[in-house]
Amino acid sequence: MLHHTTHARGSSLHGDGAPAAGDIRTAGLFLPGVDPFATDRLLDYLWRRRQASLLAGAMTLRAAVPDLAHRTGFTAAIEAFRGAPSGQRRALLEHPCLRIWLGQMTRLPRLDSLAPGPDNPLPALLADGARLLSQLVPATYVVQRYDVDPLLAAAVPPSYRFDNLDAKRRRDETNPYSLAFAREVIAAALQRVAEAWPAAREDFDRYVKIVVHLPDVESRSCSAARFAGAILLSADDETLLAVAESLVHECGHQILYCVMEADPLIVETAPRSFTLPWSGAQRDAYGYFHATYIYLILALLFEKVLDRHASDREQALGRLSAIAAGLDRALADFAEADFFTETGRSFFENLADHAGRLLARCHQRFGGLQPENAHGPH
Repeated sequence: MLHHTTHARGSSLHGDGAPAAGDIRTAGLFLPGVDPFATDRLLDYLWRRRQASLLAGAMTLRAAVPDLAHRTGFTAAIEAFRGAPSGQRRALLEHPCLRIWLGQMTRLPRLDSLAPGPDNPLPALLADGARLLSQLVPATYVVQRYDVDPLLAAAVPPSYRFDNLDAKRRRDETNPYSLAFAREVIAAALQRVAEAWPAAREDFDRYVKIVVHLPDVESRSCSAARFAGAILLSADDETLLAVAESLVHECGHQILYCVMEADPLIVETAPRSFTLPWSGAQRDAYGYFHATYIYLILALLFEKVLDRHASDREQALGRLSAIAAGLDRALADFAEADFFTETGRSFFENLADHAGRLLARCHQRFGGLQPENAHGPH
């Protein structure tokens, strides 16, 4: 129902600094610190596009259902939003819950096809919109556990289900890994990232707004485009470096979600299935490409850790060697891929260039790659 700015496939992002809609470059792949200007332009483009969608949809709603829009508080919230400073509006439109809400509104059918009655989703959605537009957004990421926004709780399944919460809270009372302790661990891990790769620490705050720490989540960490901007983190990491890896891993997914929000990289109908060289898990083309991008970021992280943290050297060396071995295989798998969009092909060529240079450095550093140690998260 809400409107998105449309553009031709492959038109909004290009490699090698070529001019495009918004003049966004992809040669640096939006890797932390490589091309800060391109990252600034990408994030600026996205929040303004979301704002255009929101305001266009609000005009339609106020014309079509003025009484409902007023009664739910949506009209007043939109007026307050329009009058707010740009920084406040941007913070709202980068918040995961408002992004979830925008997605739900965009998928609504035509207003005249919504029958009145208890099954009509519009009143609840407008009330949610009014609530979210009126919220105060923290300046940095927040760490939560079970008390997450209902829209986020509904978007996360099947990755995790926020059910039986009273029983989970009771179990939490005897769990030494309390939410307060989780906050300390996450802050310490991010400090470790800052010491090794300051730009990655800065980008974490730009892309990740909510960390949901869940002792009973099955995977080490998790995220998805349907709740972009929020990540799930488990209690399974045994070292600060492992926590740092999970955090940077999920931040990398957020970067790619934003890239793909601006312009698809993978043809939606690509049917192929791949075995991830890092974990042996099966993924489609979209999932494999995401993993390859993430493991490039992680290899860069461990390469920097090797040069800065002697205490983590052995662990970082093992992870770097294993990840690099998987990257070598992934580049070969993608070389003849037929499922990239025009922009996706350009993006992959830039990724292959960055990864190729990293692999050359790895060969110089330790002479060979060790795929048998490649298993990691996702």
